[in-house]
Amino acid sequence: MANIKSAKKRALQNEKRHLINLARKTAVKTAVKKVLNSLAKSDPIEETRAFFLDAQKKIASAKGKGVLHANTASRKISRLAKKCNEAELQVDGESKPKTVTKKAAATKSKSVAKKKTAATKKKTVPAKKKA
Repeated sequence: MANIKSAKKRALQNEKRHLINLARKTAVKTAVKKVLNSLAKSDPIEETRAFFLDAQKKIASAKGKGVLHANTASRKISRLAKKCNEAELQVDGESKPKTVTKKAAATKSKSVAKKKTAATKKKTVPAKKKA
């Protein structure tokens, strides 16, 4: 153990953060396993989708907290989404899957943002009257 007070405090903080980060990693792994088990059991697609959304949320949270690298988080989400979409294709027998990836949501939010910015740009401030 360290002798300096600030070093002792830092060691305690590191241990605390280590346990919190470990819990986050475990939560991510559990959420991913739930999705994979649901796919293996051929559970209803709605239930699998719910598990996927929960896993996606936990992975994004872990990424934001620095527990997972950004590329690792994206890769995990992408692979899970691909498996979910393949399972949905097998169930529905459709030619095109309904995507559950972040890309579809991101493009939708971008188009909404463009509309909002276009609406705000059209507003003009009237000129002040000269006295």
